[in-house]
Amino acid sequence: MNPDLTQGGPIYGPFISYSQAKAQGLKKYFNGKPCKYGHIDARTIQGKCCTCDSLRHKAKNAIRSQQRIEVACPSCGKIRTRSGNCIGTKEMETSLCRTCAKKAWHKDNPEAAKRPNDGQFQIDLNSSRHRALAAGRDRYQGKACQHGHGHERYSKDGKCVACVAERAAKRGAIWAANNRGKVNATAAKRRFVKALATPSWLTQKDWDAMEAIYIKAAALSAETGTPYEVDHIVPLQGKLACGFHCPENLRIVTRTENRRKSAKFNPFAKPVAA
Repeated sequence: MNPDLTQGGPIYGPFISYSQAKAQGLKKYFNGKPCKYGHIDARTIQGKCCTCDSLRHKAKNAIRSQQRIEVACPSCGKIRTRSGNCIGTKEMETSLCRTCAKKAWHKDNPEAAKRPNDGQFQIDLNSSRHRALAAGRDRYQGKACQHGHGHERYSKDGKCVACVAERAAKRGAIWAANNRGKVNATAAKRRFVKALATPSWLTQKDWDAMEAIYIKAAALSAETGTPYEVDHIVPLQGKLACGFHCPENLRIVTRTENRRKSAKFNPFAKPVAA
């Protein structure tokens, strides 16, 4: 992959010669002359165009980011997949996984762990995120995401909800590709549980009604662009109760709502309209 060095870069200023930059101990200078690729930008003391250098790094990182390497946590031995950009870094082999790092920090800082805020976080009611935190909401409408996903963000850390979902889906796809046996076993178990939960007294009318529900969910997904799924109101593998695979136990919800509900069942929850 060769970087496209003909793309235009930002205009840099003010004018400063090489000798002036070196006398002042600066790392860059700008003489207003374009490089051989036509970029009018600052140059390093070594004479490299900053735009060309940036494009080369982006092309290199794009190739390495597609590579995945497996790294074992030195504490628990858990295997993690890391981006190829980690190759050659000093902490690649010695870095703990997120769970072990959190446990180590709590062990080394017991007093600080007891007072996580320590008066450093002050609620600012002019901030939509702070208002959401004060109201106990897990999401809020903030600035638009730089990737064009909209304005919905998590109140805890301010991250874009859609970006987090995309990264999780990408990690999940990588994990599924590396653990095809576990994925197949889980799918087989789900089919077996669904078969056990299907009553023998279902009539052809019931089967037609269930088919119509699944068709409606697919049509809603195609019309709105939002993925809809068919959810079992009483989960097939719930801890408190297990439901049947029948028309009366099916409803149409968004994929986000279905993942959030998981296998939980709340008999006092308000019904969701299909």
